[in-house]
Amino acid sequence: PVYLGMMASQCKAFLDRSILLKRNGGRLRDRVGGVLAVGQVRNGGQELTIQAVQAVLLTHDMICVSGAPHFGAALWSGGPGGIEGDEAGLEAARDVGRRVAEVAAMQVGQK
Repeated sequence: PVYLGMMASQCKAFLDRSILLKRNGGRLRDRVGGVLAVGQVRNGGQELTIQAVQAVLLTHDMICVSGAPHFGAALWSGGPGGIEGDEAGLEAARDVGRRVAEVAAMQVGQK
């Protein structure tokens, strides 16, 4: 979630604690990750939040993918119907999910 144009504090705290996974054998290394962010308003900090989470993925030596959107899926929940009303955002999220699955399948095939 995005609050006040940036990553929610709960998300940041969770990601900060993930450093233990890096320090204890790099447990997320070579895992595939994609990012989406949901904000109350369109252009409300979703891309900034996505890039901040991607920086964490890269810190963990993860494989970061996006899909059709440049960075990840930016969704907004402030329109009619909430997030279900954001057709473009939902399609972007599906694209990111498909790409994560595709690259993860490639990883399985290489091992």
